[in-house]
Amino acid sequence: MRYCPECKELMYLEERDGEIHYVCPSCGYEIIHDSSELSISVVRENKVLVLDRDTTAEPIVKVECPKCGNNEAYTWIVQTRSGDEGGTVFYRCTRCRYTWRIYT
Repeated sequence: MRYCPECKELMYLEERDGEIHYVCPSCGYEIIHDSSELSISVVRENKVLVLDRDTTAEPIVKVECPKCGNNEAYTWIVQTRSGDEGGTVFYRCTRCRYTWRIYT
């Protein structure tokens, strides 16, 4: 997780041209994410269980769906590990509804 140095708002992750950017939803400030800080987990079973989550209320970001290639997904952050570690960023494709995650 990262907060905007300009307005202190929680920034979200967005993928563009193969790079991951932190983007502030309030003021638009953005910075390229240092890939050495990012931990991406490859799961042998490609199923993520999310129970009854209404993602239509979540923000939409531009990120490519690994299943159908669509370039928009809903996103949300969940603290799935201990409190001193980064949250887990979830994405759900706006077209096929496939859900995947990135550990930050």
